[in-house]
Amino acid sequence: MRIDQLTIKLVFLLVVLVSCEQKRKYWIYHNEIECYTSDETYVIPECNEPSSNSQKENNFRNSLKDLGIGIESYSNWLNAGTAWLSGSQLKKVTNIAMVREVIPVINLKLASNQNGSKSSDFSFALEQIQGEYLIDQGLTGKGVKIGIIDGGFLDANVKTALTHVFENEDVKAYKDYLTPRLEQYGGKKSADDGHGTEVWTQIAGLDLKRDVQFGLATEAEFYLARTDDGRKENRQEEEYLIKALEWLNSQEVKLVNISLGYSTGFDNPKDDYLPEHIDGKYTSVTRAVNIAAKEKGMLIIVSAGNDGQNNFKVLSAPGDANGVLTVGATNFKTWDKTNYSSIGPEQLGFLKPNVSCFAFNGTSFSAPVITGLAACIMQLNDSLTNDDVISIIERSSHLFPYGNNFVGYGVPSCKKVYQIVTKEDNINDNQVKLIRTRKSKVKINMPSER
Repeated sequence: MRIDQLTIKLVFLLVVLVSCEQKRKYWIYHNEIECYTSDETYVIPECNEPSSNSQKENNFRNSLKDLGIGIESYSNWLNAGTAWLSGSQLKKVTNIAMVREVIPVINLKLASNQNGSKSSDFSFALEQIQGEYLIDQGLTGKGVKIGIIDGGFLDANVKTALTHVFENEDVKAYKDYLTPRLEQYGGKKSADDGHGTEVWTQIAGLDLKRDVQFGLATEAEFYLARTDDGRKENRQEEEYLIKALEWLNSQEVKLVNISLGYSTGFDNPKDDYLPEHIDGKYTSVTRAVNIAAKEKGMLIIVSAGNDGQNNFKVLSAPGDANGVLTVGATNFKTWDKTNYSSIGPEQLGFLKPNVSCFAFNGTSFSAPVITGLAACIMQLNDSLTNDDVISIIERSSHLFPYGNNFVGYGVPSCKKVYQIVTKEDNINDNQVKLIRTRKSKVKINMPSER
């Protein structure tokens, strides 16, 4: 019997459609007792005993294996793993007792506007926050471990403003989650692989030839993590960021800069967040930085995002995390919110952004300025907690105690920071007053001298 070619093609197409159900990637959060058999008739006895993180991960993987679900990446902090699920698999996983929650993985993107930023503009930020005051006190962030999670550190080893960091051998670790075999400090300008280099310059930059200082933490120790590829919006980059946080914690790093953010503008519009998702608890990366801050004692400094002029308006995640220091951007002369800087959601039960400072081209470059400031505070008093440092920076800011969701408590003052840490100033948190108004301008009585 002869079967014509059209029939063969139709049969083949039908097989493909049936077998290749479209899949999306999800975070699967499990309960404390995570080891059920696939039919959930009983719990594996070993799961009732205390187990190590590796045992817990293996138990979780094995429990889903019989369902035909492979875990691609796992986070001990979140008690969660990522997996590609079809619609039918998603429905099945959501309805089993071992699973607490299933949410989509959303792409990661840089929080900066890429319009050709120039390092020569960055020094203005230190001028605005009175950085010379801490420099005169001999504070350089010496001995403080700083982690930078970013998109790449292209040519950082030959950048003049970072020469001193390499000469002092202050790069302690480098981890590339995207392309582990890529040469360190390699990449392409077209992929924005130099974004992390510019961020790093804002934390520690010092150009002796031009006599310009860009960052305050010139003698800190650095742990670098490359997690983002600027050429594409890969869902796995969120997982890389969380893995990088866990790695930095294992290296006993207590200060981390994240100039990355999640909001809108992804290749697939279905991956975009909605403003109501920025609630301090929805996204996996927000949950992870909250764990880092609240349970691990890490000071996480995050850029607010650059959605202030578009329909999204509000912060990008993880800037909505309660336990982190979120930094917006101001204009240089007027100290009000620059147009692009994202706004804190009104429905949050806490103030965001926390503070702001000048950045020429995106909040990616205001956050690291404050990271350098935080390193100097930690050098000045190494007994301070992450919450202490956040409070000190807030209390030093020019609008304190009047906060708003445009610039937070405003622009920090290095002089004021030094006075607070050395007990020369007795401002306390009981003076905090949050301003709520629909007006664009509000007149308030401020102290005559700050």
